[in-house]
Amino acid sequence: MRAVRWVLAVAVVVGCRNAGPESEEHVAGHPSAASSIVASRDDAGVHDMTDWESVKVLPQPPRALDIAGTTWRVVDEIEMLNADSERKHGFAIQGAKDTYRERSMQRYPDDTKVDDTGHGLLEGVIEFDLLNLDAGRPVVVLHRLDYIVGNYQLEVSVNGTKVGQVACVGADRVRRWRNWPIPIAAEYVTGRATRVRLKSLTPGRDIHIFHVWIYQAQ
Repeated sequence: MRAVRWVLAVAVVVGCRNAGPESEEHVAGHPSAASSIVASRDDAGVHDMTDWESVKVLPQPPRALDIAGTTWRVVDEIEMLNADSERKHGFAIQGAKDTYRERSMQRYPDDTKVDDTGHGLLEGVIEFDLLNLDAGRPVVVLHRLDYIVGNYQLEVSVNGTKVGQVACVGADRVRRWRNWPIPIAAEYVTGRATRVRLKSLTPGRDIHIFHVWIYQAQ
């Protein structure tokens, strides 16, 4: 069995294949940043993710959010590298060319420092379960990521059905934390638990996933 490689990243460039130059016009949370969600249909309040731009830069997203007249509440969370949390949610990485565990102290755009643990992988697939859901209500999977290397796409599947793609556009090599939203339309939320599969579509790109918040519309 291959030994697990730990990566400690404290304001330095670590594990960043294909890191591109910064561009203020393509930094999440900047007023000009565009939404990059491609989904199967245009359900109001779910696929129009421009309303979530301000949430991308929050060091600690609140338990309840009022976005465009809809209240979203945290109904579940996944704490990466916590064995109980990962086991409970059936967390798995498959088909990656490389995987590593990370502990990283980075900053959000407001300069707040946050220490978090997570997983890095080169290409491959991430799978996990969303729990405590109410059927028939849309969900947003908000995950903290290291934004040092963006500009990649993920194919999103729910309970074995491909539902669309999410693009992480832009990068920030200085203030590297962002919270990235992945929308799941109400029609795909059919029970108390839902299996999500995220497949990397961008060759040669590292994906970083840290704390995960599961929001559901109320």
